[in-house]
Amino acid sequence: MAKVQLAMGLAAIAALVGACQSLVGIEDSPALPSSGGAGGASGAGASGGAGGAAGSGGAAGDASTGGSGGTGGGADAGCPLAQPPGPPTSAAPGGDLDVVVAVRQVDFGDQTDSSGPTWKHIGYDLDQLCTCTGDTAGSCKGPKKTVCDGIDGRDNALGEFLYQIRNVFKITQASSEQLSQKIETGTNTILIRIRGYNGTPNDAEVEVSWYASADFDATNATLPKWDGTDAWSVLSTSLLPQAGADGGAAYDVAHPKYVDKLAYVTNGVLAASLPAGSFALATDQSIDFTAAFLTAKLTKKGSSYSLEEGVLAGITSVGQVLGALASVKDPVTSKPLCTDNLIYGGVKNLVCGFPDMSVLGSPSKPCDHFSLGIKMRGEPAKLGPVTVNELDPSPCAPGKHPKDDSC
Repeated sequence: MAKVQLAMGLAAIAALVGACQSLVGIEDSPALPSSGGAGGASGAGASGGAGGAAGSGGAAGDASTGGSGGTGGGADAGCPLAQPPGPPTSAAPGGDLDVVVAVRQVDFGDQTDSSGPTWKHIGYDLDQLCTCTGDTAGSCKGPKKTVCDGIDGRDNALGEFLYQIRNVFKITQASSEQLSQKIETGTNTILIRIRGYNGTPNDAEVEVSWYASADFDATNATLPKWDGTDAWSVLSTSLLPQAGADGGAAYDVAHPKYVDKLAYVTNGVLAASLPAGSFALATDQSIDFTAAFLTAKLTKKGSSYSLEEGVLAGITSVGQVLGALASVKDPVTSKPLCTDNLIYGGVKNLVCGFPDMSVLGSPSKPCDHFSLGIKMRGEPAKLGPVTVNELDPSPCAPGKHPKDDSC
């Protein structure tokens, strides 16, 4: 598998398999050549926003006009394309601030507000298309249907699926509120570390690491206070093993598995690339993702910072989504959704209708991944000791775990 490359906005496409190109993001390696395009989306807000960085197909914007260009090219014919901010144009890199944030709230887009399902407003465009608006066919062949984008081309099939799980199957255990409440009272969460930050609204280079935590009460006698003093233990699965003194593996938070050393801050918004990562649903259950990026507004809080309006966007495989069903219990029997559960077939049928991405990057290839968009909010925290993961027994009988199933 070729190295995953991510390029800001609409300029370049990630190479996931061979030279095939399919996903848009932020890169931590030199930008791929741009073929230009029709110009990027204008900035949001009354003043037009900051505008996009110039690609070969469009001019750079400014704060007053919003910009006619996006990085490397254009808005889809059907709509402007939601994209993260580009790097600052005049900020010097470097600082000595070390910021740690624990995610306190998550939102999968599984609710409804005055404008309709909220998943439509979460995430970013990942394939340079406005599926069902300008490019009806999408970037790959859906197994059952074409999965439409959200507002401004936002790709968030996982959000739409979770919306359906909640509203059709009445399964609320996997809802945003339930998971946020568990995190609030000390279950495992996500830890984000920002190093080398200069503390200003613009920093051309910071380092961002992504960790999964253990349950808070695994190493603490109280519930989290969310006041910056909480020390969360880091799961070893988020770290690169080092050679231990006894010849075995040793783990240290200084060696994260998921890290972007060339992240940046633009107008107070952090932007980082995550070629791979894991979103923990429990200490022994997670959804692995690839070709992702993270943005969040850095807000001063005491001597540290909180993360507001955070967005994680990327893709995850169908197998990851099926496997995560084992951590969910059906509302009738309270049994996990293993393949022998009576409602598993209906839920699986729903899962298999939502893939909207393909790592092969061709409209003629089958969709085998979900796009995802997750909103997050985080509070100042500390990195605690390392917890070596010990997996709980499988909730499913041998041969009945959905991770072994497929569409």
